[in-house]
Amino acid sequence: MLSFYLLQVHQLIPAPFLSLVVWLSLPLLFWNLGQMLQNGLAYFKRLHQIPCNNCTFFTGDYYLKCTIHPYTACSEQAINCRDFEPNCARNKVALKQD
Repeated sequence: MLSFYLLQVHQLIPAPFLSLVVWLSLPLLFWNLGQMLQNGLAYFKRLHQIPCNNCTFFTGDYYLKCTIHPYTACSEQAINCRDFEPNCARNKVALKQD
């Protein structure tokens, strides 16, 4: 029964009008994909600003990531952490390898 109604609707709308709608909606589709890609790249750049891995207080443990701010560690809230201190031990190891 539903297919019968779909056939009637298809006969009422001419084919050139449907193809025009499809062709006009393609630029909108590509614009939305471009906006999605741009927003995704901006989000990834923001996530790469999280300094927790290079901090002295970062433990690397799943249960206690940071000894000072355990709830905000490795999140966007940690980007401007007031208690951030560079991990000197990791920097010394990196310098010795060079």
